[in-house]
Amino acid sequence: NGEIYGNVISTTKNTHYSDGCILIGGDDGVSALGASANNWVVYNNTIHGVQSGVCHIRFPGSHANDIVRNNVWYGLGSGISAKCSANICENNYIITSDPFVDSKNGNFRLRSATRSGGILSAPYNMDMDGNIRGVDGVWDVGAFEYVSGGVVKPKFPGSFVGLVS
Repeated sequence: NGEIYGNVISTTKNTHYSDGCILIGGDDGVSALGASANNWVVYNNTIHGVQSGVCHIRFPGSHANDIVRNNVWYGLGSGISAKCSANICENNYIITSDPFVDSKNGNFRLRSATRSGGILSAPYNMDMDGNIRGVDGVWDVGAFEYVSGGVVKPKFPGSFVGLVS
């Protein structure tokens, strides 16, 4: 039982990902810590910059009741594979034109609304800046909800977007 939601996963190196960008469980369906790989949710994450290998959200081995929704991949290298192997995979998109305010400098807030994702209940209906998703009629995919009228400063002290180096 686990939750991965509202994160930005970004890399600035050409690291080869051989198994996936988010890997939950193991070949026997049990994680390295011995926890079951069942009943996981992976919601509204932004995955950016992977240049080689595969960038799947992957559940190897046996698993049940896993749901992956509203995730977005951008800035992937040529031929990169990004897929989902959960029991339910919905509203996950690879996008090719930059929708972000300044992705080169790590600002993954949205310049405009994205394709609409699936509606989720609290706490998954709030982005890391405290914006409620779907207020404008569009549940944006990825880590941030688009806010009309410009980008807002984080509402939660200490909220940030980190880069994996």
